[in-house]
Order: sequence, then C-alpha cells, then structure tokens
Amino acid sequence: MMTLMDGEIIEIYTDGGCRNNPGPGAWGFIVVRNGEELYHESRAEISTTNNRMELMALLKAAQWAVNNVPNSRVVFHSDSSYALNSVLKWYPEYIRTDRWLEMKHVELIGIIVSLQRLYGANWQYFWVKGHADNIWNIAVDKLVNVAMDGLSVMKQPNVEIEPFADFLIAKRAEVEKKLMDSDFTVVDVKSFQYLERYTIRRTDGQIFTADIYYNGKHQFTKTICNCPELKTIIE
Repeated sequence: MMTLMDGEIIEIYTDGGCRNNPGPGAWGFIVVRNGEELYHESRAEISTTNNRMELMALLKAAQWAVNNVPNSRVVFHSDSSYALNSVLKWYPEYIRTDRWLEMKHVELIGIIVSLQRLYGANWQYFWVKGHADNIWNIAVDKLVNVAMDGLSVMKQPNVEIEPFADFLIAKRAEVEKKLMDSDFTVVDVKSFQYLERYTIRRTDGQIFTADIYYNGKHQFTKTICNCPELKTIIE
C-alpha cells in the first residue's frame, strides 16, 4: 500500500477504445502524482465495444485505487460521458426503478458503484475533452492504442475476455440488487467455465467469496459460500 504526504492528490486518467466497434479493443489508465506518472496499466480484448472498454478502464482504475491508496483523495478523469453518467447518474436510477436488466454493461457498472460506496468518500470524477490539449488524456489514449496494436503482432496476446451472455449479466445485477440493503457489497466478479466467483465485503471489512455454478443450458445450479448469512441472501 502506498504512503502519501498530507494533502497529496492522486489523479487517474482512464481511456478505452475499440476498432470497428464492435471489434478489437483495449482499456488503460495512468496514475499521476505531483505531475509525474506513478503507474500505468492496459489490456486488450479481441472482441469488445468502445463503451465496454471505457467502463473497464474506470473499473480497473478504481480497483487500483482501492488496493493502493484506499484513504486518499483520488480524482478520476475520463473523456467518456457515457462511462461517467453510467456510474454517477443512470445506474442508481435504474436500480431504484427496478429496471437494471435494461442497462447495458450493468455487471461492470455495479462493481464500480460498489467500490464508490465503500471507498469513494474522497473520490471525484471529471470529464476531460478527448484528443485535445490534456497531456495525460493524450498519453492514456496512446497507451490504449499500443495495447490494441499488440493484438495484431503477438501470437498469444495479453487478452482479457469476459463473457457477455445475457444470463450472466442478469445474474450479476440480481446479486447486486439482493445485497443493496444488506451489510454486504460486491467488490469483484470473475468468470470461469461454469462458474461465477464473487468477492464480497461485509461492512466490518471481512471478505467472503461466493461461487455460483451454472450448466451448459445457462441455468444456475448451486451456490457455495463461506458465509451462511451471505448465502441465504444470495439464494
């Protein structure tokens, strides 16, 4: 975990892109402290969309902030109005009106919102005009394009692929909704063959996992969880 001086601000510039939309794409973020780059990260996907990559960039940046500067003031910069509005405006309204199944990429947006609720008291979000004169926005755009370029020259590219299936998206939104008024919050979801693994934090800080299994017919079959109270809520 990183130690900061009093009053220091961490700025994170995020970006995502896609060629031919849908098509090969990538996300990236750059962490800036006192005007200097502190860290950067990017990843490409073989088949995705521009909006998904913008959200993935924001999600990965938020996860980095949680793991490295959980108590610091963090300012996120994005040139995607879609990504910022999804997190700050649209998602709360869709959940409140029980229309979350209508929202695209709800499985990503829900996790960003969960992290915001847990750690985001000192987080701020700003829109920055893309491809203009902001040096860090230009730098993160280049980072994303380099990652996409890598797909065409590497035999085994560094690719992260997550399932898009509607039934998985619906299940993630359902779990998030069930936990809304509880002491638990989803902080991460990973997909494996016939398994969705949820990492869930209780208000006392304790971490639990919940493995939800499904079969080839897109039916969920069982839940294995190391917290009986949590399992009861999810099921």
